[in-house]
Amino acid sequence: MFKPATTFFTAPILISAVACSDQAPAPSAQIDGGWNINSSISEASQRCTLNGTLVIAQDVDVLSGSYTLSRNCTRQTEIAASASQQIAGTISRGRVVEDNIHFEIDQCRYSGSVSDDQSETLNGTILCTYISRKAEISTESGSWFADKIAD
Repeated sequence: MFKPATTFFTAPILISAVACSDQAPAPSAQIDGGWNINSSISEASQRCTLNGTLVIAQDVDVLSGSYTLSRNCTRQTEIAASASQQIAGTISRGRVVEDNIHFEIDQCRYSGSVSDDQSETLNGTILCTYISRKAEISTESGSWFADKIAD
């Protein structure tokens, strides 16, 4: 019975054919520089807008930088309440792979893509996760877009 031996030699041939592919990955988009960002997040009782600037530094596929945002929130209660605050800090855990990007600001994960060939528009989704003092987890989600600031 030679059938098992035939099956044994088929797998290495297929693996080597896939491993020898000559397709190189597409280069990552270049998105370093200043960006005007507009975003909106919401959950059951609150809607917030975050608008301001990002300054992104890019080292191959790693993103870092800073942000300055104005956060305006409105609570959806019997009596509408509104609050506003300025927040600033550093961008963390940023990556760009081809046209796909993600980074974190505060407790929010921004995921998205480059929207045009000139790398002048970005857009995507936001997921924010908060843990209360009582160890309760809540989330907010939304969308964002950013336009490149002219040099």
